[in-house]
Amino acid sequence: MSALPGFALGVAVTQQDSDIVPRIQDTDTLRTLDYIQTARVSIKSSFDEYWSQRGKNLRQNIKKQKNSLAKDGITPRLEVVTAPEDIPQALHDYASLESVGWKATTGTAIREDNDQGRFYMEMLTRFARAGRTRIYRYRFNEKVVAVDMCIETDDQMVVLKTTYDETIRSVSPATLLRHDYFQTVFNEGRIKRIEFYGKVMNWHTKWTDEFRTIYHINCYRWTWLPRLRGLLSRGERAAKLEEKTGDTETP
Repeated sequence: MSALPGFALGVAVTQQDSDIVPRIQDTDTLRTLDYIQTARVSIKSSFDEYWSQRGKNLRQNIKKQKNSLAKDGITPRLEVVTAPEDIPQALHDYASLESVGWKATTGTAIREDNDQGRFYMEMLTRFARAGRTRIYRYRFNEKVVAVDMCIETDDQMVVLKTTYDETIRSVSPATLLRHDYFQTVFNEGRIKRIEFYGKVMNWHTKWTDEFRTIYHINCYRWTWLPRLRGLLSRGERAAKLEEKTGDTETP
C-alpha cells in the first residue's frame, strides 16, 4: 500500500489459484473471499484407465454417438493446429461457429474483427511461435463442428475457449472432440494436467472429480475497515431483501 500513489485504504488481489498461492488465514487486516470453484484433469494413468473411471452414462453416450455417426456415413476427424501460420484459419473457424451461437445474442462472441478476436489472434500466434498453442478442431467429414483453443507450459495445458455447432442436436460435437483429444494428450505422456480455469459447470463433473477454489485477497490499512465493510454489505443485502419482499427484518 505504501508503494501506491495517494493514500490507499486497501489493496485487492483477485482470482488467486489456491494450488499456486496457498490460501492463508484471515487476520485483522486481511480477508480472503471465495471466487469460484475450478476443475482440472490430472494425468496419472493411461487413457483407458482414466476412461474406465468416468461415469457409465458418459461412456455409453460417446459410444452411441460414434455409432450414430457411422450409421449416417459421417466420419469424425480430429485436427491439432500448432503452427503460427495456421492460427488465422483456426481462429476463423472458431469465430464462424461462435458468431452464430448463443454468445452472438449477448455480444460476447469472438469475431475476427472485434477486440476479442484481435487479442486471441495476437496471443495465440505468439504462443504458437514458442510451440505452446494447441487448437483442437473437430470435423464431421469436411465440416468444422467444434473447436477448443488451448495454450500450454511444459507439463500443463489450459483450455481457454470452446465452441461448437449448436445446430447439431443428434450428437454433441464438443463432447466427442474432448474425448478424442483427451486421448491424444494422455497417450503423448508429456502433459500432466489439463486445466479448465473457469467456473465449474455440470459438464466438467463428467470429466473429472478434481475441484479447487479460486479466491480473492483483500488487505486493509486499519482493522476497523473490514468490519465496516461487512456491516455495509449486510445492510445492502437487507435493503435488497426488503425491496423484493417487503420484509423489514435483517436476514
